[in-house]
Amino acid sequence: MCFCVHLMQKHNFFSQSPDSSKLERTVLNMRKFIFQSEPKITSKIREFHSEAETILIPEKYLENLSAEERSALPERIRSLVKKYAVFISSMRRLNSNAGKRKYQKNVGKLKRVNVRMKTGDWLLLGTLAEAHGVSRCFLLNFLLYLESKEVGISLRKFWVGQPIDHKVYSFIWQLERSQKRISRILRVTPNPLEAPPS
Repeated sequence: MCFCVHLMQKHNFFSQSPDSSKLERTVLNMRKFIFQSEPKITSKIREFHSEAETILIPEKYLENLSAEERSALPERIRSLVKKYAVFISSMRRLNSNAGKRKYQKNVGKLKRVNVRMKTGDWLLLGTLAEAHGVSRCFLLNFLLYLESKEVGISLRKFWVGQPIDHKVYSFIWQLERSQKRISRILRVTPNPLEAPPS
């Protein structure tokens, strides 16, 4: 759907853009606006590409680790996202307020730990964190807690015979203004909690 318009004035927005002159010329040369019914951004995931990410971990937790365990911590963190993804996607949400994001509070001093993570794993962690309404660091520390309680061992027994790897994660932050309601919705495919079609 297109509407022809004439742009009559410049806006201060252009002076704030890093590539202001190019953007200004592009917009001022436009003769119509194009409205899309469902606009979206799609990018390729560089699955084998990895980047160093910084995680904030409570010093109290690190002090309880041996030197060997601290050395192995980055590798341990890398494995947690895929290991607990199905459980995290189906459990009760960590934050009950859909309009707020929960961060780590009242846990004492936090220490920076650098972890090299694959792009896909980092994006998956971010998607799960958004669904729960928490930060990535909050969720990773929760995963470390689950691992310390050996929850993963119980999960392996529970998921026997079930697909334990989602192919698609779809996160929706839904705002219903007329109902004055906001929701965080995560849909996964396949969903091991749903009965397969007959």
